[in-house]
Amino acid sequence: MNYLRLSLGLVSMLFLTAGGCGDPENDNPNQGGNEPGEVLATYVNPVFRPVLADPSVLEHEGIFYAYGTEDNWGNEGGHKLVPIVKSKDLVNWELAGTAFPSKPTWKDQGGLWAPDVVKVGNQFFMYYSYSTWGDPNPE
Repeated sequence: MNYLRLSLGLVSMLFLTAGGCGDPENDNPNQGGNEPGEVLATYVNPVFRPVLADPSVLEHEGIFYAYGTEDNWGNEGGHKLVPIVKSKDLVNWELAGTAFPSKPTWKDQGGLWAPDVVKVGNQFFMYYSYSTWGDPNPE
């Protein structure tokens, strides 16, 4: 269990790191294994574009899901309310959707920040912050 937490923590740090691993001059950093045509599962930061701030990663049935803070991806996808990306190898990620079709109505304004998803039994629960900077009543 501690190994899983450490692995997920390291993956979370990868999303936030702007530095790079791998060769930025290489057109396809995943190519070049020991055998012709072999693909290596190596990451290059950032591991997901355009952005996935404050990620939380959960593995379910062999697929990793990462949940990020609400953000505006501009021309690369517009506004996302807790974007969800998925991967089989923690290297290649694709958009799976968003956690919310609209913001919860129990608060007038704010952003959905730093989600965390856990599985308890057969149910999934998401914890998140809903507030603005300097909010006297963050929830």
